[in-house]
Amino acid sequence: SAYLQQAQSHKEILQKAVNEWKLPRPDILRAMLLDASALSEQQKNAVSLSLLHKLKTNGSIRKAQLRKIQYRHGLYQNSLLQAAQDSLRATELLPQYSTSWLRAGELLSDLWRIKESRQYYEKAVDLDGSLLESVE
Repeated sequence: SAYLQQAQSHKEILQKAVNEWKLPRPDILRAMLLDASALSEQQKNAVSLSLLHKLKTNGSIRKAQLRKIQYRHGLYQNSLLQAAQDSLRATELLPQYSTSWLRAGELLSDLWRIKESRQYYEKAVDLDGSLLESVE
């Protein structure tokens, strides 16, 4: 369905956003502070201010990245929900079509609705035993 394709697209963008999320490297900050030990008091203050500015800037960037990740996750979840609704409707319209049951199970699983997804997987396997391998 179009929603399933949309969900896949959102998932790829979300994965890229998460991969861009960088944790601060304390070893670099520690090294900068250790190097500052041989400096004069005035130089130490300048280094401290520089570090604080970098941390503040990094914090702002990380907040923006987090908002982007949250937004993308919301788009992904919404697309999954729409695709799941389409698949659930397909199971009503085509109750003997095992693929619709399998797809509904997969989407419900992606939405962390595990108990419900299991029921749809089981129905898919009941209709078509060859799907057992793809479910396991």
